[in-house]
Amino acid sequence: PGEDVMNRPPRKLKEPLFGKKGFIMSLAQGIGVLLAMLAVYLLAINSGFSEGQVRAITFSAIVFSNLFLIVANLSWGNPLKVFFNGNRALRLIFFCTLVMLGAILFYPPLMNVFHFEQVELKDIGLAALMGAVGAFCTEPFKILFTKRKTINSLV
Repeated sequence: PGEDVMNRPPRKLKEPLFGKKGFIMSLAQGIGVLLAMLAVYLLAINSGFSEGQVRAITFSAIVFSNLFLIVANLSWGNPLKVFFNGNRALRLIFFCTLVMLGAILFYPPLMNVFHFEQVELKDIGLAALMGAVGAFCTEPFKILFTKRKTINSLV
């Protein structure tokens, strides 16, 4: 939706910043991420991880879900297209965030600040996967909405 933002007229002063559909979509994304984070947390606790490991895995999942929410909200179609279509700022944000996350998870002085304990990469991979699931859970609704909008414009 942001590709033609500079070619559109400005929003009317009386028009709300957030429409009903945008609010509902944001609420659905929030609920999706919340449920995914709860699943990560419960899975980590029930798998016998220590408190510090659970904290590290859940924190990682939250960071990944926020990164994936950025991509999900920039795309109304193929999320990979947003990432690889020359959006250097997005790639820089991803790179810096992942470097900082890596430092926080694996550099002992930073681990101590957050009270994290050592975790394996496969556990961080699961956190990333669950972050993606939570962030992209509304994609089918976006696709349905876009198709319905296209069909309604043809009628």
